[in-house]
Amino acid sequence: MRYFPSGIRLTLADVVTMLGLLFSILATFFIFQGLFLQAYGLILLQIILDALDGRIARLQKSEHTLGASLDSFADFYTIVNVALFGFFSGMNHPFTLVVLVLFILSGALRLSIFSVVGTKDGYYRGIPTTLTSFLLATSLMLNMQVFSFHPNWWLWGYILFAILMPSSVRVKKV
Repeated sequence: MRYFPSGIRLTLADVVTMLGLLFSILATFFIFQGLFLQAYGLILLQIILDALDGRIARLQKSEHTLGASLDSFADFYTIVNVALFGFFSGMNHPFTLVVLVLFILSGALRLSIFSVVGTKDGYYRGIPTTLTSFLLATSLMLNMQVFSFHPNWWLWGYILFAILMPSSVRVKKV
């Protein structure tokens, strides 16, 4: 790809990551407009691209620090989107803001730990942010489309994943 003045070169994997980040940014605007189905679709596309970018980098033997940093940033942005998704879906409990901020901080901590520790013996330590994003966004979307639980019930999901993301729980890398 193109070289930047600093000598850094974007690889195909980096472009895929940036495309996923673009989808996440667009999802934010849909969330603010209350267009949750469209936002959910874009979040899913980001999650799919997140799974592909690492595979592409490994296949092309083009893994590098910039790509890892871009990937973490895109993952963090998706965690923020999932928190916004919950907030704008109608959560109105007095502790909503506290829970969602702690959820976002937990995601940041999880990503920071992963950037230092990585995987051990083919396992992640803590629940990956991408898996968390998928499970929470999907459960919220199902609740909006199929079930009708009050959105405040989903605060428990945010609390659970805020605890599990930076935990020592082992998750098999696939």
